[in-house]
Amino acid sequence: GKATLSIQILYLISALFKDVISDIYMYRIISYLQLERRNEACSDVKKLLIIDPSLKDELLGICFNNEDDTEKTSQYDFKIPGKVGRLKTNGRKIKKGEEIQIVASGSVVFGMFAGSASPNGFTNGAFKSYNILGGANHGALLFRIGQGDWYFVGTEMTIISKDEGDMQFLINDADASNNSGEFKVQVRIK
Repeated sequence: GKATLSIQILYLISALFKDVISDIYMYRIISYLQLERRNEACSDVKKLLIIDPSLKDELLGICFNNEDDTEKTSQYDFKIPGKVGRLKTNGRKIKKGEEIQIVASGSVVFGMFAGSASPNGFTNGAFKSYNILGGANHGALLFRIGQGDWYFVGTEMTIISKDEGDMQFLINDADASNNSGEFKVQVRIK
């Protein structure tokens, strides 16, 4: 009767607005990450995954780590959306003397005209006037620990930490708002 019709109408309305609600949460998540307000971003990620579980693979690296406790090596997987351009991890603090291995993949499209690049960035020296850090390729993936020096990651890097603190990643582009795509990052700490 009327109850069944009401339930069907509610399902129809929720299906129609699911994409709108998902878009709103995605915008909020990106905004929080740009403002380095990770806790709020993670709260919205959890809510969005309830609304749309199919986004799990896209959002998993933002707030949830995959730490392997069975060995002395810890592994973390992150995604750095090109539109955000940066990621500060809250959780596993790096200590001085730890070995950090980073492997990165993926592709980011930089604006309407520049084209796409891997985590190595534009290796031809193009677009450097749009860099955050002048010495590295435009669009390159960079990494630092705490407030330490930035390192060029590219597609692969291994260092022994001389600093302590959170891991931070940066895509070397002063205006990430017109980017799309993402870099996938796997970090192993020994």
